Amino acid sequence: MATKTQEPKVGKELIKKNRFREQLKCDLTDDEIREASENMAESFRAFQQLENDRKALNDEFKAKTSEAEARVKRFSTLVNNKHEYRQVEVEEVRDLGKKTLTITRLDTNEVVKERALEEWELQTEIPGSNGESSAAA
Repeated sequence: MATKTQEPKVGKELIKKNRFREQLKCDLTDDEIREASENMAESFRAFQQLENDRKALNDEFKAKTSEAEARVKRFSTLVNNKHEYRQVEVEEVRDLGKKTLTITRLDTNEVVKERALEEWELQTEIPGSNGESSAAA
């Protein structure tokens, strides 16, 4: 702001007056204190809301980051192992003549397990014990 300089002459002396603005301490009125208090309360509520929003976003990003990391680990394991375990339809065959149990994958017809039958597995069922009639056997 431009300052105004006045040079009135008083007798033989020269007096210079200059007006300007300066930061000075000013006591607040009760109304100004009340208004500042209301503004402070509203500002604090807004600050708390922003903090809550930030925490929620951090939690959301943390969950997304964990999910992405889990996917990376899953695919990394697949690539490194070059296999994974899946539910596959299989067929179990008990050959009492050869005394063997064979489990075969039905999708590839690959034998995945073959072993000798245990002694208790060689026992035949009693006709009619599983709900079937002896005529059906």
